[in-house]
Amino acid sequence: MDVCVIRVSHCEKEIFCFSVPEECPSCGEQLRGSRLQEAPSGVVRDQSGWESCVSVPLVRPDMFPLLAQWDRYLDQFSDGPMWDPAWHRFDEEHHNCFTFCLGFINSVLAAEGRSPVSRDTFTHSFILPRMRRVTKYTTLYRHIQRHQYYMVDRQQDTAAKPDIF
Repeated sequence: MDVCVIRVSHCEKEIFCFSVPEECPSCGEQLRGSRLQEAPSGVVRDQSGWESCVSVPLVRPDMFPLLAQWDRYLDQFSDGPMWDPAWHRFDEEHHNCFTFCLGFINSVLAAEGRSPVSRDTFTHSFILPRMRRVTKYTTLYRHIQRHQYYMVDRQQDTAAKPDIF
């Protein structure tokens, strides 16, 4: 997926495409568009290699001052013996990226005197909603590849997003 998806709002329609068509596929009027792109964000040390990763936001936008604290927690947690490759090797079932993320989140919660999040709760509240979004985006992208655009009636999104903090 090297090409960005563009969303054009016009004539009560949302039109998704890779380049803005000269005319609206619905009414035939001339169009203008704006760029829309999914990208990873959050705490990363590498500046590249994240192009195919999925970001799962855990901090509400009004809580961004927590991010500096989380950077310190992440450094401490990742330097711990549990994640030292000399002591523990990757295991598909018990020692993997998911267990790292869940362990990190629970270490932050413990540092703040809060109860831990279970594997099931974390999966259902944070991972699955983001994976549904990835699946929708992939389906949209493939449709645009085949048909040059995807068009739907404009709707308001009222769904609440889960957060831990």
